[in-house]
Amino acid sequence: MKLNMPEMPPAQILGALAAHNMLPAIVFLPTRRRCDEAAAEAAIARRKSGDERRDERRAIIQEFAAEHPEILGHRHWDTIIRAASLPITRAISLPGNC
Repeated sequence: MKLNMPEMPPAQILGALAAHNMLPAIVFLPTRRRCDEAAAEAAIARRKSGDERRDERRAIIQEFAAEHPEILGHRHWDTIIRAASLPITRAISLPGNC
């Protein structure tokens, strides 16, 4: 007697394995097409949300500002923090970064 178990989405399987620190893992699927679909689903599920990425960028900028307090006087500092982006040309051109 063959059991027809419902298929658990591979992205959900990978999430559960990651939660238990059991990655990397190999997941076998019946067709190449399903494999490609699962890879795309897993890639989307793995992406960090925009908020997480922005918070990480803000932390990097704050760390940079702690090391280089002169940047706090930059005329666009408020905009830099709000947008969570640090123009690379400013970072390179700061005194002491050579």
